[in-house]
Amino acid sequence: MVGLATDAGLDRMIDLHCHPLPGVDDGPESIEGSLEMLRRAAAAGIQTMVATPHVSMAYPRTRADAISDGVRALQAQADAAGIEIRLLAGAELELMHRELLQADDLPGLRLGDCPYMLVELPFTATPQFAEMLLGMHADVQPVLLAHPERCRAFHDDPELLGRLVGQGMPAQVTAASIAGDYGATVQRCAWTMLEQGLVHVVASDSHDADSRPPLMREPLEAAGLNGVIEALCEINPAAILAGEQPAPAPPVTPPRSVRFGRLRAGLRSR
Repeated sequence: MVGLATDAGLDRMIDLHCHPLPGVDDGPESIEGSLEMLRRAAAAGIQTMVATPHVSMAYPRTRADAISDGVRALQAQADAAGIEIRLLAGAELELMHRELLQADDLPGLRLGDCPYMLVELPFTATPQFAEMLLGMHADVQPVLLAHPERCRAFHDDPELLGRLVGQGMPAQVTAASIAGDYGATVQRCAWTMLEQGLVHVVASDSHDADSRPPLMREPLEAAGLNGVIEALCEINPAAILAGEQPAPAPPVTPPRSVRFGRLRAGLRSR
């Protein structure tokens, strides 16, 4: 297990992937729900949240102007409510939706003012299709891969993420995946990525204050990952927002429960 880091800086965490804007996608339905989400984020040590509503077939009218306006309005409400958190505009682009966008739509969908685009692959994509899809959209580069641990392509090909990281694509894993909230397969995949030293950023992918809350530090501390929290939740997210290429966090050792689950899954597949 990696060594422990100090708690210095852990009240300055940056959440690069979350859905706090009201009535835009599958995040909060009301401004009250959004503000409660921001309160919980601030209490959990998150200083900056990048609002990344879905740009996908399910939400075809989500565009940069609407996101920017929503961020400004929610920031004003948060300031008035005394919630100390900074909001930036971004988006979570489903690459299957890319063909419906114009080239001049892309700059306003990037994370803050940085060059990176948060990109989601179809959860059912095969490894070959995932690589082809990423290769087809060179104008979207550079990308931050959103929750690859939840995508079938990375379950079927454990070496896929290493190839993509080698091409300069940093990876964002969701804190709840590490905790096992999305099931054992996703949890094992997340830990394999951490074990291989291929994870650059952990984000909350939060959608509300309760069922999918904006938590980052707590799940990682519970998983024994204290030693990489600062890199995954503060240093690397800040580097991405500055337009820099982050280094992945150092490899970690999965807990015994994850190693045992991996062994059982291997035995069942024989």
